[in-house]
Amino acid sequence: MLISALFLNNKDALTIQDGARALLAEPRETSVRKILTGPDLTTRLERLGAKVIGRTTATTVPHTAN
Repeated sequence: MLISALFLNNKDALTIQDGARALLAEPRETSVRKILTGPDLTTRLERLGAKVIGRTTATTVPHTAN
């Protein structure tokens, strides 16, 4: 998810999730039970350090000064 978020910076959270699934060659989840009881997508992205504002996700990569 983190790699997808970095490459798809400023895209909506669902696009980032779809990108992560594509990178892992995982099928889209179709179980309603898993979708409703699984971790919230925004919470998962925020745990990775992404900011979710509305439907858009932004990541920042820390850098050091020379």
